[in-house]
Amino acid sequence: MTGVNVVVSCTKRKTRRPLAGLDALDLPPFAGVEDRSRDWLARLAGRREGLLPAAELYCGDHWKVALQLTQCSALPVRLWVCSAGYGLVTPSSPVAPYEATFSSAAPSRVVNGAKQRPAWWSALAGWAGPSGDGPRSLAALAASYPDDFLLLALSKDYLAALGLDLCDAARILGPSRVGVVCGGVRDLPALPECLLPCDARLQPLVGGALASLNVRVTRHLLTSASRGHFSNASCRRALSTWLAAAAPPPRPTRSRQDDGQVSAFLRSALAEDPEARATPLLQRLRRQGKACEHSRFTRLFHLARGR
Repeated sequence: MTGVNVVVSCTKRKTRRPLAGLDALDLPPFAGVEDRSRDWLARLAGRREGLLPAAELYCGDHWKVALQLTQCSALPVRLWVCSAGYGLVTPSSPVAPYEATFSSAAPSRVVNGAKQRPAWWSALAGWAGPSGDGPRSLAALAASYPDDFLLLALSKDYLAALGLDLCDAARILGPSRVGVVCGGVRDLPALPECLLPCDARLQPLVGGALASLNVRVTRHLLTSASRGHFSNASCRRALSTWLAAAAPPPRPTRSRQDDGQVSAFLRSALAEDPEARATPLLQRLRRQGKACEHSRFTRLFHLARGR
């Protein structure tokens, strides 16, 4: 093995607002994935102005840590980004500001239902991409670097979208050269040997918020690795050791809020700051000792914003 290819989820937080026509919310109502993806790719292909490197478009804690991954290890590391809008890109890929996600709770979701996500990812992989060169899928990435380790730090929704592609990559590399860090996911039926143990117990060890747990755990793995000794087995041993030494996460004692209570909170918060974002507002609500699931809060947030 000569290096590590790390694939991370893109971020919702961006430094620019989406350009006209490049918000998945503006696509025609949900229909066949083929027609919807063709429409989206036509919109991307026509963009020649307002482009910037992906590294300058994404922002936030998750992305800040992701950019550190190429500099934190004795191993050579290449960083790749899994984008619901652009497919597989690099930090230097020229992209237009856009809004698109695989998250089922977001208005700008690209498909309506988990079963459609792999088809959308396949459509993106079939496009030449913003640079017109380089791997456009995990399988192509594996074929381009057959001696390297493939390490994925993805959210649950993005992992579901890349599932079939990941199986193809694992067939090329072999399961011993593939690892998946996805906090809270306990089963990966098609590739159980590739899923690495990871959950919230590791948060005190790696720091930061739970939203960036996957990339922070990945950074810790890369920082701890010695040159020439990085494999699925070595990652699994390290994570199992860290988990065994970790204390169980404290159970928060919060009072559950119904939709009306959460909506009232959101209306008040957005009246104070119309540009407020969903995640910081949810954190504020929870600091007040009140509970609401992330997906439900996001849905109510967008309703309160009139979207």
